[in-house]
Formats: sequence, C-alpha cells, structure tokens
Amino acid sequence: MFKTAALFIARLTEVEKSAIRGALTADRLDWIYQVKHKNELASRKVFDEAKAELDATYAENSKSDQFGRTWAF
Repeated sequence: MFKTAALFIARLTEVEKSAIRGALTADRLDWIYQVKHKNELASRKVFDEAKAELDATYAENSKSDQFGRTWAF
C-alpha cells in the first residue's frame, strides 16, 4: 500500500499518468481512483497529491522545446 504520492507516481506507467492527468472532471478522476487505484493507496489524499504533482510536472516539462519528442510527462 502506497502512503506517499512520490512512491505511487514511481509505480505508475506513462499511460496511467496520462489518464490521471487527463481526467477533466471530478467524476472521471473519482472513477479512476475507485476502480483502478483505491486498493493500492492508503487514502484518497495520496491520490489527490499525486494528481497535483503530475499536473505540475507536466506543466513544467511542457515548457521545453523538446517536449513533443518524448513520452516522459
């Protein structure tokens, strides 16, 4: 069971990261949490922290002129 967002993010694939980051509504984000990650996380708070960290990392990486050449979000 993951107790920190950093450990949880380290275990995610790039596709899973993109799905979490791309969830446009609270309902979609809740569905992803309930169906896919609820059993592996200590709390919803860890999931929400991971979402915020993924969004921040994506925003920072997207500023690079090399952004379109990699899958690393």
